[in-house]
Amino acid sequence: MSQSEDSSFARPFADTFVGSTVAGNYLIEGILGEGGMAVVYKAKQVSTQRHVAIKTLKTQEQVISQRFAREMKTHAKLHHKNIVEAIDCFETTEGAYFVMELLNGVSLFDRLKSVGRIESAEDIYAIVAQILAALEHAHQFQIVHRDLKAPNIVLLNTANDSVHVKVLDFGIAKVQDDMQRLTGQGQALGSPLYMSPEQCMGHDVSNRSDLYTLGILGYELITGDLPYAYPRLAQVMAAHCDPNKRPKPISESRPDLGNVETLNQIIMKAIETEPDKRFQSASEFHLALDHWIQTVRNGTNIPLPRAILQSVTSTAKKELRSKPSQRTTSQALTQKGNNRSSKGQVDQETAVKNFLLGLAVCCVIITTAGLAFAFRENIKDAFINISITVSSVLSPVKPADEGLADHSKQETPAPDPNTNKRRPGERRETRNGNHTYRVF
Repeated sequence: MSQSEDSSFARPFADTFVGSTVAGNYLIEGILGEGGMAVVYKAKQVSTQRHVAIKTLKTQEQVISQRFAREMKTHAKLHHKNIVEAIDCFETTEGAYFVMELLNGVSLFDRLKSVGRIESAEDIYAIVAQILAALEHAHQFQIVHRDLKAPNIVLLNTANDSVHVKVLDFGIAKVQDDMQRLTGQGQALGSPLYMSPEQCMGHDVSNRSDLYTLGILGYELITGDLPYAYPRLAQVMAAHCDPNKRPKPISESRPDLGNVETLNQIIMKAIETEPDKRFQSASEFHLALDHWIQTVRNGTNIPLPRAILQSVTSTAKKELRSKPSQRTTSQALTQKGNNRSSKGQVDQETAVKNFLLGLAVCCVIITTAGLAFAFRENIKDAFINISITVSSVLSPVKPADEGLADHSKQETPAPDPNTNKRRPGERRETRNGNHTYRVF
Protein backbone atom coordinates (compact mmCIF):
# COMPACT_ATOMS: atom_id res chain seq x y z
CA MET A 1 0.00 0.00 0.00
CA SER A 2 1.52 3.32 -1.06
CA GLN A 3 1.43 6.48 0.97
CA SER A 4 -0.92 8.10 -1.51
CA GLU A 5 -3.36 5.24 -1.02
CA ASP A 6 -3.55 5.82 2.73
CA SER A 7 -3.11 9.50 3.53
CA SER A 8 -4.27 8.87 7.09
CA PHE A 9 -1.21 6.76 7.72
CA ALA A 10 1.54 8.99 6.32
CA ARG A 11 2.15 12.67 6.86
CA PRO A 12 1.30 14.36 3.56
CA PHE A 13 4.09 16.96 3.61
CA ALA A 14 7.37 16.56 5.44
CA ASP A 15 8.21 20.27 5.08
CA THR A 16 5.17 21.44 7.06
CA PHE A 17 7.33 21.39 10.22
CA VAL A 18 10.00 23.72 8.83
CA GLY A 19 9.87 26.99 10.77
CA SER A 20 7.96 25.51 13.70
CA THR A 21 9.18 24.78 17.22
CA VAL A 22 8.83 21.24 18.53
CA ALA A 23 8.47 20.52 22.24
CA GLY A 24 9.15 24.20 22.94
CA ASN A 25 12.91 23.69 22.54
CA TYR A 26 13.72 22.71 18.95
CA LEU A 27 13.35 25.15 16.08
CA ILE A 28 13.05 23.23 12.79
CA GLU A 29 15.23 24.91 10.15
CA GLY A 30 15.16 22.49 7.24
CA ILE A 31 15.21 18.91 5.96
CA LEU A 32 18.49 16.96 6.03
CA GLY A 33 17.17 13.77 4.51
CA GLU A 34 14.04 11.78 3.80
CA GLY A 35 13.40 8.10 3.34
CA GLY A 36 10.44 5.81 2.93
CA MET A 37 9.58 5.78 6.61
CA ALA A 38 11.29 8.75 8.29
CA VAL A 39 12.41 12.34 7.87
CA VAL A 40 15.52 13.90 9.39
CA TYR A 41 15.36 17.64 10.15
CA LYS A 42 18.04 20.14 10.94
CA ALA A 43 17.06 22.07 14.06
CA LYS A 44 18.44 24.45 16.66
CA GLN A 45 18.19 23.52 20.30
CA VAL A 46 16.91 26.74 21.86
CA SER A 47 18.26 26.01 25.34
CA THR A 48 21.86 25.50 24.12
CA GLN A 49 21.81 27.29 20.75
CA ARG A 50 23.50 24.33 19.11
CA HIS A 51 22.37 22.64 15.93
CA VAL A 52 21.03 19.11 16.12
CA ALA A 53 19.39 16.52 13.89
CA ILE A 54 15.87 15.31 14.65
CA LYS A 55 14.46 12.12 13.20
CA THR A 56 10.73 11.44 13.18
CA LEU A 57 8.55 8.88 11.45
CA LYS A 58 6.16 9.61 8.61
CA THR A 59 3.30 8.08 10.54
CA GLN A 60 1.13 9.11 13.43
CA GLU A 61 0.15 5.56 14.30
CA GLN A 62 0.39 5.38 18.08
CA VAL A 63 1.68 1.80 18.26
CA ILE A 64 4.55 2.50 15.88
CA SER A 65 5.39 5.83 17.48
CA GLN A 66 5.58 4.18 20.87
CA ARG A 67 7.81 1.45 19.47
CA PHE A 68 10.02 4.08 17.88
CA ALA A 69 10.30 5.94 21.19
CA ARG A 70 11.27 2.73 23.02
CA GLU A 71 13.94 1.84 20.48
CA MET A 72 15.42 5.32 20.52
CA LYS A 73 15.57 5.27 24.31
CA THR A 74 17.46 2.00 24.03
CA HIS A 75 19.80 3.64 21.53
CA ALA A 76 20.36 6.43 24.04
CA LYS A 77 22.13 3.91 26.29
CA LEU A 78 24.96 3.69 23.80
CA HIS A 79 27.82 6.09 24.40
CA HIS A 80 30.65 5.47 21.98
CA LYS A 81 32.79 7.65 19.76
CA ASN A 82 31.73 5.66 16.68
CA ILE A 83 27.99 5.79 17.39
CA VAL A 84 25.94 8.91 16.77
CA GLU A 85 25.31 10.70 20.06
CA ALA A 86 21.74 10.58 21.36
CA ILE A 87 20.64 13.88 22.87
CA ASP A 88 16.93 13.57 23.54
CA CYS A 89 13.85 11.50 22.78
CA PHE A 90 10.30 12.68 23.33
CA GLU A 91 6.73 12.20 22.17
CA THR A 92 4.07 14.73 21.21
CA THR A 93 0.55 14.41 19.89
CA GLU A 94 2.05 14.39 16.40
CA GLY A 95 4.49 11.55 16.97
CA ALA A 96 7.85 10.56 18.47
CA TYR A 97 11.11 12.43 17.90
CA PHE A 98 14.71 11.36 18.29
CA VAL A 99 17.26 14.17 18.76
CA MET A 100 20.88 13.40 17.95
CA GLU A 101 24.11 15.18 17.20
CA LEU A 102 24.37 16.92 13.84
CA LEU A 103 27.14 15.24 11.86
CA ASN A 104 29.42 17.14 9.53
CA GLY A 105 30.34 14.54 6.96
CA VAL A 106 29.18 12.34 4.10
CA SER A 107 27.53 8.94 4.12
CA LEU A 108 29.52 5.96 2.91
CA PHE A 109 26.80 5.45 0.30
CA ASP A 110 27.38 8.89 -1.20
CA ARG A 111 31.15 8.40 -0.98
CA LEU A 112 31.03 5.10 -2.90
CA LYS A 113 28.56 6.52 -5.41
CA SER A 114 30.59 9.64 -6.18
CA VAL A 115 34.19 8.42 -5.87
CA GLY A 116 34.03 4.65 -5.98
CA ARG A 117 35.75 2.00 -3.88
CA ILE A 118 38.10 2.79 -1.00
CA GLU A 119 41.60 2.52 -2.44
CA SER A 120 43.87 2.77 0.59
CA ALA A 121 44.42 -0.30 2.77
CA GLU A 122 44.71 1.99 5.79
CA ASP A 123 41.35 3.63 5.01
CA ILE A 124 39.71 0.24 4.49
CA TYR A 125 41.03 -0.86 7.85
CA ALA A 126 40.00 2.38 9.58
CA ILE A 127 36.39 2.23 8.32
CA VAL A 128 35.74 -1.45 9.02
CA ALA A 129 37.59 -1.43 12.36
CA GLN A 130 35.60 1.56 13.65
CA ILE A 131 32.31 -0.04 12.62
CA LEU A 132 33.41 -3.16 14.50
CA ALA A 133 34.21 -1.05 17.56
CA ALA A 134 30.70 0.41 17.47
CA LEU A 135 29.13 -3.05 17.10
CA GLU A 136 31.23 -4.48 19.89
CA HIS A 137 29.98 -1.74 22.22
CA ALA A 138 26.32 -2.21 21.21
CA HIS A 139 26.46 -6.00 21.44
CA GLN A 140 27.60 -5.71 25.06
CA PHE A 141 24.12 -4.27 25.74
CA GLN A 142 22.46 -7.01 23.66
CA ILE A 143 21.57 -4.41 21.02
CA VAL A 144 21.72 -5.68 17.44
CA HIS A 145 21.73 -3.08 14.67
CA ARG A 146 19.86 -5.29 12.14
CA ASP A 147 20.24 -2.85 9.25
CA LEU A 148 23.88 -2.00 8.62
CA LYS A 149 24.29 -0.53 5.16
CA ALA A 150 26.28 2.18 3.42
CA PRO A 151 23.68 4.97 4.00
CA ASN A 152 23.88 4.33 7.78
CA ILE A 153 27.64 4.89 7.92
CA VAL A 154 28.83 8.52 8.03
CA LEU A 155 32.44 9.54 7.33
CA LEU A 156 33.14 12.72 9.26
CA ASN A 157 35.25 15.59 8.03
CA THR A 158 38.32 15.91 10.26
CA ALA A 159 41.03 18.56 10.45
CA ASN A 160 43.87 16.10 9.77
CA ASP A 161 42.02 14.20 7.03
CA SER A 162 41.88 11.05 9.17
CA VAL A 163 38.91 8.72 8.86
CA HIS A 164 36.30 9.01 11.61
CA VAL A 165 33.21 6.83 11.37
CA LYS A 166 29.79 7.25 12.95
CA VAL A 167 27.14 4.51 12.83
CA LEU A 168 23.47 5.55 12.68
CA ASP A 169 20.05 3.98 13.24
CA PHE A 170 20.53 1.32 15.90
CA GLY A 171 17.15 -0.31 16.47
CA ILE A 172 15.34 1.54 13.67
CA ALA A 173 14.91 -1.71 11.71
CA LYS A 174 12.52 -3.05 14.36
CA VAL A 175 10.28 -0.05 13.82
CA GLN A 176 10.52 -0.47 10.07
CA ASP A 177 9.30 -4.04 10.47
CA ASP A 178 6.22 -2.79 12.34
CA MET A 179 5.49 -0.29 9.59
CA GLN A 180 5.81 -2.95 6.90
CA ARG A 181 3.34 -5.23 8.70
CA LEU A 182 0.79 -2.43 9.08
CA THR A 183 1.11 -0.99 5.57
CA GLY A 184 2.02 -4.08 3.56
CA GLN A 185 5.06 -2.26 2.20
CA GLY A 186 8.36 -4.07 1.86
CA GLN A 187 9.14 -7.76 1.81
CA ALA A 188 11.51 -8.34 4.72
CA LEU A 189 13.17 -6.65 7.63
CA GLY A 190 16.36 -4.82 6.65
CA SER A 191 17.93 -4.01 3.30
CA PRO A 192 17.93 -7.11 1.03
CA LEU A 193 21.27 -6.19 -0.55
CA TYR A 194 22.98 -6.53 2.85
CA MET A 195 20.67 -8.89 4.74
CA SER A 196 21.95 -11.98 6.53
CA PRO A 197 20.52 -15.41 5.60
CA GLU A 198 18.65 -15.64 8.89
CA GLN A 199 17.01 -12.28 8.21
CA CYS A 200 16.06 -13.36 4.70
CA MET A 201 14.42 -16.50 6.10
CA GLY A 202 12.65 -14.66 8.92
CA HIS A 203 14.60 -16.36 11.72
CA ASP A 204 15.83 -14.76 14.93
CA VAL A 205 18.93 -12.62 14.54
CA SER A 206 21.94 -12.23 16.78
CA ASN A 207 25.17 -10.27 16.78
CA ARG A 208 26.47 -12.63 14.10
CA SER A 209 23.84 -11.23 11.76
CA ASP A 210 25.44 -7.79 12.09
CA LEU A 211 28.85 -9.33 11.34
CA TYR A 212 27.50 -10.91 8.15
CA THR A 213 26.07 -7.58 7.04
CA LEU A 214 29.39 -5.87 7.77
CA GLY A 215 31.12 -8.52 5.64
CA ILE A 216 28.85 -7.59 2.72
CA LEU A 217 29.50 -3.90 3.35
CA GLY A 218 33.24 -4.55 3.60
CA TYR A 219 33.21 -6.39 0.27
CA GLU A 220 31.44 -3.41 -1.30
CA LEU A 221 33.80 -0.71 -0.03
CA ILE A 222 36.87 -2.81 -0.97
CA THR A 223 35.79 -3.78 -4.48
CA GLY A 224 33.23 -1.09 -5.32
CA ASP A 225 30.61 -3.80 -6.02
CA LEU A 226 28.17 -5.83 -3.95
CA PRO A 227 29.02 -9.55 -3.75
CA TYR A 228 25.59 -10.61 -5.04
CA ALA A 229 24.42 -8.32 -7.81
CA TYR A 230 21.23 -9.57 -9.43
CA PRO A 231 18.42 -7.63 -11.13
CA ARG A 232 15.78 -8.91 -8.72
CA LEU A 233 15.91 -8.65 -4.92
CA ALA A 234 14.49 -12.16 -4.59
CA GLN A 235 17.54 -13.47 -6.43
CA VAL A 236 19.83 -11.52 -4.10
CA MET A 237 18.13 -12.93 -1.01
CA ALA A 238 18.30 -16.45 -2.45
CA ALA A 239 22.04 -16.01 -2.98
CA HIS A 240 22.48 -14.92 0.64
CA CYS A 241 20.82 -18.17 1.76
CA ASP A 242 22.65 -20.53 -0.61
CA PRO A 243 25.85 -21.98 0.95
CA ASN A 244 27.04 -22.99 -2.53
CA LYS A 245 26.99 -19.39 -3.73
CA ARG A 246 30.30 -17.61 -3.26
CA PRO A 247 31.14 -14.16 -4.61
CA LYS A 248 34.13 -13.44 -6.79
CA PRO A 249 37.30 -13.38 -4.66
CA ILE A 250 38.52 -9.97 -3.60
CA SER A 251 41.96 -10.83 -4.95
CA GLU A 252 40.57 -10.75 -8.50
CA SER A 253 39.24 -7.21 -8.08
CA ARG A 254 42.00 -5.81 -5.86
CA PRO A 255 45.33 -7.50 -6.61
CA ASP A 256 46.97 -4.19 -5.67
CA LEU A 257 46.16 -4.60 -1.96
CA GLY A 258 48.81 -5.97 0.35
CA ASN A 259 48.23 -9.55 1.54
CA VAL A 260 44.91 -9.52 -0.29
CA GLU A 261 44.50 -13.29 0.14
CA THR A 262 44.25 -12.87 3.90
CA LEU A 263 41.78 -10.01 3.51
CA ASN A 264 39.72 -12.26 1.24
CA GLN A 265 39.76 -14.97 3.94
CA ILE A 266 38.44 -12.49 6.48
CA ILE A 267 35.56 -11.24 4.35
CA MET A 268 34.57 -14.73 3.19
CA LYS A 269 34.50 -15.98 6.77
CA ALA A 270 32.29 -13.05 7.78
CA ILE A 271 29.73 -13.87 5.06
CA GLU A 272 29.45 -17.61 5.68
CA THR A 273 25.84 -18.74 5.25
CA GLU A 274 25.83 -20.69 8.52
CA PRO A 275 26.17 -18.38 11.55
CA ASP A 276 28.40 -20.80 13.49
CA LYS A 277 30.99 -20.69 10.68
CA ARG A 278 31.34 -16.91 10.85
CA PHE A 279 33.21 -14.81 13.34
CA GLN A 280 31.31 -15.22 16.58
CA SER A 281 31.88 -11.71 17.90
CA ALA A 282 32.96 -8.29 16.73
CA SER A 283 36.17 -8.66 18.72
CA GLU A 284 37.11 -11.83 16.78
CA PHE A 285 36.45 -10.05 13.48
CA HIS A 286 38.51 -7.10 14.74
CA LEU A 287 41.39 -9.37 15.74
CA ALA A 288 41.55 -10.87 12.25
CA LEU A 289 41.47 -7.41 10.67
CA ASP A 290 44.30 -6.27 12.96
CA HIS A 291 46.37 -9.23 11.80
CA TRP A 292 45.82 -8.28 8.16
CA ILE A 293 46.78 -4.61 8.50
CA GLN A 294 49.92 -5.53 10.45
CA THR A 295 51.06 -7.79 7.63
CA VAL A 296 50.40 -4.98 5.15
CA ARG A 297 52.43 -2.53 7.23
CA ASN A 298 55.24 -5.05 7.59
CA GLY A 299 55.18 -6.04 3.92
CA THR A 300 54.51 -9.72 4.66
CA ASN A 301 51.91 -12.22 3.47
CA ILE A 302 51.38 -14.17 6.68
CA PRO A 303 48.00 -15.94 6.54
CA LEU A 304 45.48 -15.86 9.34
CA PRO A 305 46.32 -18.14 12.27
CA ARG A 306 44.26 -21.31 12.37
CA ALA A 307 42.93 -20.30 15.78
CA ILE A 308 41.24 -17.24 14.23
CA LEU A 309 39.88 -19.07 11.19
CA GLN A 310 38.33 -21.83 13.30
CA SER A 311 37.31 -19.72 16.26
CA VAL A 312 33.98 -20.42 17.90
CA THR A 313 33.53 -18.80 21.31
CA SER A 314 32.14 -20.69 24.30
CA THR A 315 29.18 -18.32 24.32
CA ALA A 316 28.35 -19.16 20.73
CA LYS A 317 28.69 -22.90 21.40
CA LYS A 318 26.28 -22.60 24.32
CA GLU A 319 23.86 -20.63 22.16
CA LEU A 320 24.02 -23.25 19.41
CA ARG A 321 23.30 -26.03 21.91
CA SER A 322 20.42 -24.24 23.62
CA LYS A 323 18.86 -22.57 20.56
CA PRO A 324 18.91 -24.89 17.52
CA SER A 325 18.71 -22.93 14.29
CA GLN A 326 15.73 -23.19 11.93
CA ARG A 327 13.45 -24.47 14.67
CA THR A 328 9.86 -23.56 13.91
CA THR A 329 7.35 -22.25 16.42
CA SER A 330 5.15 -25.31 16.02
CA GLN A 331 8.10 -27.61 16.70
CA ALA A 332 8.96 -25.63 19.81
CA LEU A 333 5.35 -25.82 21.06
CA THR A 334 5.15 -29.53 20.32
CA GLN A 335 8.36 -30.19 22.20
CA LYS A 336 7.09 -28.10 25.12
CA GLY A 337 3.87 -30.13 25.22
CA ASN A 338 5.80 -33.40 25.13
CA ASN A 339 7.96 -32.22 27.99
CA ARG A 340 4.91 -31.38 30.09
CA SER A 341 3.18 -34.69 29.32
CA SER A 342 6.24 -36.74 30.29
CA LYS A 343 7.09 -34.72 33.39
CA GLY A 344 4.66 -36.63 35.65
CA GLN A 345 5.92 -39.99 34.43
CA VAL A 346 9.54 -39.01 35.02
CA ASP A 347 8.75 -37.77 38.54
CA GLN A 348 6.93 -41.02 39.38
CA GLU A 349 9.79 -43.20 38.14
CA THR A 350 12.25 -41.14 40.15
CA ALA A 351 10.18 -41.55 43.33
CA VAL A 352 10.03 -45.36 42.90
CA LYS A 353 13.78 -45.58 42.32
CA ASN A 354 14.48 -43.49 45.42
CA PHE A 355 12.18 -45.70 47.56
CA LEU A 356 13.82 -48.94 46.41
CA LEU A 357 17.27 -47.49 46.98
CA GLY A 358 16.36 -46.44 50.53
CA LEU A 359 14.88 -49.89 51.24
CA ALA A 360 18.06 -51.60 50.05
CA VAL A 361 20.22 -49.38 52.26
CA CYS A 362 18.07 -50.23 55.32
CA CYS A 363 18.37 -53.96 54.61
CA VAL A 364 22.14 -53.72 54.37
CA ILE A 365 22.35 -51.84 57.68
CA ILE A 366 20.08 -54.34 59.51
CA THR A 367 21.93 -57.35 58.09
CA THR A 368 25.31 -55.92 59.03
CA ALA A 369 24.16 -55.20 62.58
CA GLY A 370 22.76 -58.75 62.98
CA LEU A 371 25.93 -60.39 61.75
CA ALA A 372 28.02 -58.22 64.03
CA PHE A 373 25.90 -59.27 67.06
CA ALA A 374 25.93 -62.98 66.16
CA PHE A 375 29.67 -63.17 65.67
CA ARG A 376 30.67 -60.71 68.32
CA GLU A 377 32.91 -63.29 70.10
CA ASN A 378 34.69 -64.18 66.86
CA ILE A 379 35.14 -60.52 66.07
CA LYS A 380 36.58 -60.00 69.55
CA ASP A 381 39.07 -62.89 69.10
CA ALA A 382 40.00 -61.53 65.68
CA PHE A 383 40.81 -58.14 67.14
CA ILE A 384 42.92 -59.81 69.90
CA ASN A 385 44.87 -61.80 67.31
CA ILE A 386 45.45 -58.69 65.24
CA SER A 387 46.71 -56.87 68.33
CA ILE A 388 49.15 -59.70 69.13
CA THR A 389 50.43 -59.72 65.55
CA VAL A 390 50.99 -55.98 65.54
CA SER A 391 52.74 -56.19 68.90
CA SER A 392 55.08 -58.89 67.66
CA VAL A 393 56.00 -56.79 64.65
CA LEU A 394 56.67 -53.66 66.66
CA SER A 395 58.49 -55.55 69.50
CA PRO A 396 60.17 -58.61 67.92
CA VAL A 397 60.84 -61.61 70.19
CA LYS A 398 64.53 -62.11 71.07
CA PRO A 399 65.84 -65.57 71.92
CA ALA A 400 67.36 -66.04 75.39
CA ASP A 401 70.25 -68.00 73.97
CA GLU A 402 71.66 -67.07 70.58
CA GLY A 403 73.08 -70.60 70.13
CA LEU A 404 69.72 -72.29 70.73
CA ALA A 405 68.34 -74.12 67.71
CA ASP A 406 65.14 -73.08 65.98
CA HIS A 407 62.32 -75.45 66.88
CA SER A 408 59.48 -73.20 65.74
CA LYS A 409 58.40 -75.71 63.12
CA GLN A 410 58.52 -78.70 65.46
CA GLU A 411 55.50 -80.01 67.31
CA THR A 412 55.51 -78.75 70.91
CA PRO A 413 54.97 -81.53 73.51
CA ALA A 414 52.45 -81.03 76.25
CA PRO A 415 53.81 -79.72 79.54
CA ASP A 416 54.31 -82.15 82.47
CA PRO A 417 51.93 -81.16 85.26
CA ASN A 418 54.06 -82.94 87.89
CA THR A 419 57.16 -80.88 87.44
CA ASN A 420 58.15 -77.29 86.99
CA LYS A 421 61.08 -78.21 84.83
CA ARG A 422 60.91 -77.25 81.19
CA ARG A 423 60.82 -80.14 78.77
CA PRO A 424 62.64 -79.88 75.46
CA GLY A 425 60.59 -77.80 73.05
CA GLU A 426 58.40 -76.33 75.85
CA ARG A 427 57.74 -72.52 75.49
CA ARG A 428 57.99 -70.35 78.57
CA GLU A 429 57.74 -66.59 78.88
CA THR A 430 59.98 -64.61 81.22
CA ARG A 431 60.09 -60.88 81.79
CA ASN A 432 63.19 -58.75 82.01
CA GLY A 433 62.34 -55.17 82.70
CA ASN A 434 59.85 -53.94 80.08
CA HIS A 435 60.64 -56.71 77.58
CA THR A 436 59.04 -60.15 77.28
CA TYR A 437 61.12 -63.02 75.95
CA ARG A 438 59.76 -66.29 74.67
CA VAL A 439 62.23 -69.01 75.57
CA PHE A 440 62.24 -72.48 73.95
